[in-house]
Amino acid sequence: MKRVFNKLIVSFSIFIFVPSLTMNVISCKVGDRSNIWRPNPIMPIKKYGFENVNLDSIDIQKIFYTDDLLKEILQSLKLVGYQESELSIQVFKNGIEVDLENTDMFRNSNYKFIITNKKNSNDKITASIKIINSLHLQDVFKVTNIGTIYDHRTRTIMMGLMFYNMDMLRQLPKVGQELTDSKNFRYNENLDGTTIKINDIIPKEKPTSYYGSLELNYDVEEFIPSENDNYQMTITEMVKASNNIDTPKT
Repeated sequence: MKRVFNKLIVSFSIFIFVPSLTMNVISCKVGDRSNIWRPNPIMPIKKYGFENVNLDSIDIQKIFYTDDLLKEILQSLKLVGYQESELSIQVFKNGIEVDLENTDMFRNSNYKFIITNKKNSNDKITASIKIINSLHLQDVFKVTNIGTIYDHRTRTIMMGLMFYNMDMLRQLPKVGQELTDSKNFRYNENLDGTTIKINDIIPKEKPTSYYGSLELNYDVEEFIPSENDNYQMTITEMVKASNNIDTPKT
């Protein structure tokens, strides 16, 4: 009896839903479909010409850096006899053409490569990649105006910087020493800010530690304690607070 009841339910459901679906399909035919906007498919790598080159083996989902993407493409070209000297490579960063040798290709940005055959302009490969895992100081510290601090000591500046960039607290063991080394600080003449520089050069290989320069702005005021004042958090308190609430308050 139960089995018969289930069959009836299924049949009744089909009777209800099929006509409605059919009506929906028919309704799509009403009007001019030529005006319907359709986005272009997103293809990270496109190949025109280069008939013997196989790019299907490149797994774009496993590539996180620009140099890895370029290396994979060039390797595929070399396998069928193309030399790098025979190729022209154009690089675009956020839509602007840049010099591959003098551009930091490991910063957070949208990159596009256009590789063409110097001997045949019909041979072209385009490849795009978005970098979101930069270790450059300007990319990882989003807030650089750290408000009011009470002195110019490097540790005080670091605490202010961390307070406004709570997501970086877990990285403090990796970068804390550099952020408190006075040799890395260049103070403004009017003492309203400083520039922190850590290995500030354009990397030629994937960075494994934080690097670059970071300009900070702040106001320095003399701290006069009173019984009613709430003192600033210590680093330990900030780390603890960051694990419990989204926006810790002093």
